[in-house]
Amino acid sequence: MSTKSCGGRIVRPSKIPGVRINQRRKIERMEGSNALIVRKRCGWVHVSTPPMQAVREVIGKAKWRQFPPAFKRGLIHCILKTHHANLAEFGLVMGHNPPPSEAMVTAAMLGDTAMRRRLLSE
Repeated sequence: MSTKSCGGRIVRPSKIPGVRINQRRKIERMEGSNALIVRKRCGWVHVSTPPMQAVREVIGKAKWRQFPPAFKRGLIHCILKTHHANLAEFGLVMGHNPPPSEAMVTAAMLGDTAMRRRLLSE
C-alpha cells in the first residue's frame, strides 16, 4: 500500500450514517484549500441526490491516476461527509426531508425500479 501524500495527514476514516466504510483503509484528511474546494462544490449538489451520484457530480472529470490512493479515499470521504452534513442541515432548517431531485423523478419515470421504490417509500 502506498503511503504517498498530497499534503494532508494520513488517518483512519470516521463513520458516516448510511454509508459503509472500511475502517482499516487509511485516508488522507482533506485540509486547507482542498477541503474548501470540496465543500464549495458539494454546495452545488442537490441535497436529495444519492451519495455516490453526489460524489460523481463533485469529482466530475478529474484525472484519478495522478493521485495517490489515500488521497482519493480521503476526497470521497470528505464529499460524503459534507453531503450528509448538508442533508442534515436541510432537515433541521426545513423540518422535513428534502423533496426528490428532478433527476431522481426522471429516473423513476423511465423505469428505474430501485429509484421508484425509494421515492415511494419517502
